[in-house]
Amino acid sequence: MVDFTAIVVIAAIIVAIFIIFKVVKTVAKAMFIVSLLILLIAGIVAFFSYRDIAELREGLENEPKTILLADGDEIIAGFIDKGSGEMPEFLNSKRVEYFNSLYEEKNFREIVGDNYRAFIVKADAIRPVGSIDFFGNDVPGDVLFSSIRQDNSISYFERNTGASFGLTDDNKEFNSYVFSTLFEDKLKINTGLFILTEYSRGNIAIYPETIVFKIIRLVPVSLLESRVERVKDDMIEKAREGGV
Repeated sequence: MVDFTAIVVIAAIIVAIFIIFKVVKTVAKAMFIVSLLILLIAGIVAFFSYRDIAELREGLENEPKTILLADGDEIIAGFIDKGSGEMPEFLNSKRVEYFNSLYEEKNFREIVGDNYRAFIVKADAIRPVGSIDFFGNDVPGDVLFSSIRQDNSISYFERNTGASFGLTDDNKEFNSYVFSTLFEDKLKINTGLFILTEYSRGNIAIYPETIVFKIIRLVPVSLLESRVERVKDDMIEKAREGGV
């Protein structure tokens, strides 16, 4: 949904910057004031970003969504997260091929379907650190990550871990199990902020987008992270004070 408040505020700030350059005599003064306005913009974007994070977190937990893994220009795995604690639908070879054809056509409306949102995640965004609990097996993260890029991912996984995987013999469906595990591992750290920062880096595409998400691409990731954390802390503190 378009956030007209954010558009109006940011448009007003852009106009203010233009006026400053016209009115202020010295470059030094102008640059100082513009720097302050840039920080103000970052703060405003952070506020609306945190609101989007809260909405995203709720949507991720409770609403159905399509989550696909892209390696280069190809969809190689995915799952439908049904929300509300239900078991995801792990995409098999036929379903991965279907979504890959939609992705090649850039038919994002069909990718979303009747779901809350679609997330297309680049492989680099889910690269793990350390070991991962994969269906009861403590697996080196690099082995698990590498397996999804193999032609015979199940065989690669079993050969390099000594573990067996009996839930499916479909390599694409196995990849979908792996992708789901690595994605959920990242979400455990910070659900909304992970998606937001990786979106800002261009590693996650979100459909449909809000205007705030489009603006976020203009803000440096490090500044965005610090501002969002500060806004989040302020809002939590205010909520606590209000509850006293």
